[in-house]
Amino acid sequence: MVELESTTKTNQVLSPAAPEKPRPRDESARRLRLAIVLAHPVQYLSPLFRRLALEPELDLTVLYSSLAGAEPTRDPDFGISVAWDVPLLGGYKFKVLKSGRGAAGGEGHAGRGVVTEIWGGRYDAVLVYGWGDASARRAILAARAARVPCVITGDSNSLNDLELSRPKAWVKKAVLGTLFQHIQGFCYTGPFNRSFYKLYGVNDERLFFAPLAVDNEYFMQRAEAERRRRNKLRVRYGI
Repeated sequence: MVELESTTKTNQVLSPAAPEKPRPRDESARRLRLAIVLAHPVQYLSPLFRRLALEPELDLTVLYSSLAGAEPTRDPDFGISVAWDVPLLGGYKFKVLKSGRGAAGGEGHAGRGVVTEIWGGRYDAVLVYGWGDASARRAILAARAARVPCVITGDSNSLNDLELSRPKAWVKKAVLGTLFQHIQGFCYTGPFNRSFYKLYGVNDERLFFAPLAVDNEYFMQRAEAERRRRNKLRVRYGI
């Protein structure tokens, strides 16, 4: 089982020296079946999933509500179709959850799909990114009903919440306090994120430090490519 390791750094670097092939594992050992629930592919999370997929102790499956971002999707604010220009779906297993009508659910509308998957997927643990959309909340409740340990990760902080009016603070504490009772673990990214969970009743035994991951190799390669264009760029912009 992969353990979360505490560190004082603010970011966990995915080192370019990371192994390209899975390490040998004990074939007699059972792999931990982990489901990660996420609304859609995210450009800075896909490298982390690829790295986790290399771990011999893990059998990882990412459950998406939609493939927005990995596939061209119309952005209502910009009025055009947009998609990330980096690969988001390679190197790890994923599923696109279906709605109750059998089609891809879309963000926040996976509905019965996430419940069915967690119930029938025989997972050992479920990691959910946030709780703001319907599929995330359904995943939390489905994990509880199926008696599968559920872990939450996110980047909420307590700074704004300390300034809420008394009625709003009471309602939010009642809602999140109740929701958080059904969650076995919380991955916090830093001190303010940790304070947020503590504010809503999470004890130390359920808190695990999991700093944000950075695909260091990608940025090093891009920096080197731009460095080669340095002189051309200086001439173009008269620097």
